Amino acid sequence: QLRIKHCLELSVLPVWLLNLTSLRELEISSCHYLSALPEGIDRLTNLRKLTIRGCPELSKRYRKNRGEDWHKIAHIRK
Repeated sequence: QLRIKHCLELSVLPVWLLNLTSLRELEISSCHYLSALPEGIDRLTNLRKLTIRGCPELSKRYRKNRGEDWHKIAHIRK
């Protein structure tokens, strides 16, 4: 489980995040300038829960069935 919270200046997630192949839960909250998940996020096949709160750009981009990059996280159950 990884929680990234209140990183107000964070605009990009580190690429090494993709090395966490056993990661099952990822929570990202209150990261207002974060606009995208790393390319290859779909390779985290053990990721079962992704929570995005208080991140307007991320929420818009990965909105269920409507966001431009929804297909990259559609494999995640929650």
